[in-house]
Amino acid sequence: MLSLVRFASRPQEPHASYINAFQQRSDSNLMKIATFNVNGINGRLPILLRWLAEARPDVVCLQELKTLQEKFPEAAIREAGYRAILHGQKSWNSVAILARLSRVQLQRKIREYGLR
Repeated sequence: MLSLVRFASRPQEPHASYINAFQQRSDSNLMKIATFNVNGINGRLPILLRWLAEARPDVVCLQELKTLQEKFPEAAIREAGYRAILHGQKSWNSVAILARLSRVQLQRKIREYGLR
């Protein structure tokens, strides 16, 4: 079973009812997937880390990171228990996928189609 919730960065923190909806799910067969419009990851990192700790989604799709690859806070994300793959750019176009699963293979290329 799949649980999908979308979070926006405006207001600056996800609404408490969304967090409660995640916390009330106790079925171990559920996979929690969420999206979060960060609107600048380095400025909102404490909010993101607090939300990750409280909601504990399995997979998170982040958009509008507004950071380059080398400035992405990968150490903090890893310390929170997530692995990340991202495409960083200076403006609105940066995106990342975070996964809490221990056996995640991160790959940038879809071999069958030659996409990178």
